[in-house]
Parts: sequence; structure tokens; C-alpha cells
Amino acid sequence: MIPQIPLKLATRFVLTVISCALALSPIARQAEALTVISDLDDTIKITRVHTLTAILSGTIGRDVFIGMDDLTRAFQKESSRNRLLIVSGSPKILTIPVYRLLVENDIRADEIFLVGKSEKKLSVILNLVANTEDEFILIGDDQERDPEFYEKTQKAFPNKIKAVYIHQVRAQRLPQGQRGFYTAYEVALWEASEGRLGRHVPSEVQTQIERKLDLNPGDRSVSRRVSERLIPEWQKCFPKGTDPVLSAAAKVPGADMKYLKRVARIVTQNCEP
Repeated sequence: MIPQIPLKLATRFVLTVISCALALSPIARQAEALTVISDLDDTIKITRVHTLTAILSGTIGRDVFIGMDDLTRAFQKESSRNRLLIVSGSPKILTIPVYRLLVENDIRADEIFLVGKSEKKLSVILNLVANTEDEFILIGDDQERDPEFYEKTQKAFPNKIKAVYIHQVRAQRLPQGQRGFYTAYEVALWEASEGRLGRHVPSEVQTQIERKLDLNPGDRSVSRRVSERLIPEWQKCFPKGTDPVLSAAAKVPGADMKYLKRVARIVTQNCEP
């Protein structure tokens, strides 16, 4: 006679077997969490760090580049395990203004590191990457030493650093393996093409950018004051016909060419030779 097993016990046993099988299966095993490490000044926050006036006003300035708030939230919405870490060369005395800036713009940083000196920034980033099995996206700008620091991080942890994005304000050539961007849309586009963001995210980020710019489809009139929250007034121009940022973005499947052309017009209007 076959002994009868209580239904609750049998159910628990089956669920345990299934969960163990899923945990051991290489197909079902989930990738490690994704951590985004981002700079603050001239990456998220409009600062212009190379001028004294801008630095002083930056202590109380509260403007962020349009779309960067939507982009950072999109990464976090992909998984509850994803994190956003802000690593900035700003001094610790600016802790309260920085927190206020992030809260007012709904940028939900999990941790903030204000290191004071740029030399400390690299060691903080290396320690963050070394002390977890997460995969990493690095976002910065070319106003100071982010390309250099991120390149060293890429070389130290080639399997962990999945992408590096540099806000190209000074129109400088980037190290190999780093992608330049003007707006948050290009980052969302690249990340969706790599499968780390949903396919819907680029269009959502683009929609939010256009809404904040108060643009209607096909509307080419953008006030300089508003457009500078997308492309800063101190934006340097690439030599005519050699813009690597938009030409690279245009090759990504699903790229919205109308939007990229619109950005190109604003860059041309705002950039300095």
C-alpha cells in the first residue's frame, strides 16, 4: 500500500524542488544587479565647473539637465536591485544643497559620495566596484577627469564595467570603449539596445525631454534659455561634419532620427567654436 502524503507537505516539496532547480539552472539564473555610478556636476547638474562664478552659484543652483532625472529612475525601475550611486568631486560642505537638488528633481540616489578632491574620486570608484559582484554603468562628463578615471576602472574591471557614457561638453576625443552623449536619450537608446533597459524607455525619456522643453512634434522654435537645460551654452563644437555623438547614436536600431536632428540643431545654435 502506497502511503499518502499530506497535500500541504507534497506541495511544499514540489515548490522546493522547483526553486532549487531554477537556482541551479544556468538559463534561469539571474544576472547580478546593475549599479549606475554617476558624476554630478555637468553630468546631472548644470554647473560649468571651470568657472569660479559657476562654482559659487553651483552651491545653490538647482537645475539639472533635462532628461537625466528620467534616465536615472528608468535604471532603478528595471529592477529593485539596481542602484544609483553619485560620486562627485564636490566638497562635503555641499552635502545639504546636493541632497536638496536630488530630492527636488526626484533623483533617487542610493548613496552619495562627495570626495572633495578629484584624486580621491578614482579610489572611491575602484573600491565600490571591487566590493560587489554587481555589473556597472559609469556616467560622467569631459569637463574634468571622468574619461581618465573611468578608463582606469574599465581596465581594472573589464568584466564588470558594461558601459561608459561621457557627456561631451568640451568635444574632446574619448578613450576607446567610451560613448559620448549630449542628452539622456542617447544613453537610454544605447542601454535599450544592450537589453539593460526596456525597449520602451528611449521613447519615454524622449517624450519627457520634449515635454519639459515645451516642444510639440515638428516644432522647431526652442528658446535659448530653455534649450540650455538640454545643451549648455558653453558646449564646444566638433568640427563641422565630424560629430561622433549623433552619428553613432543614429546607427542604433530604433533611433528617432527626427529627435536626433532636433538635438543637432540645438547643438549648432548653442555651441562655441
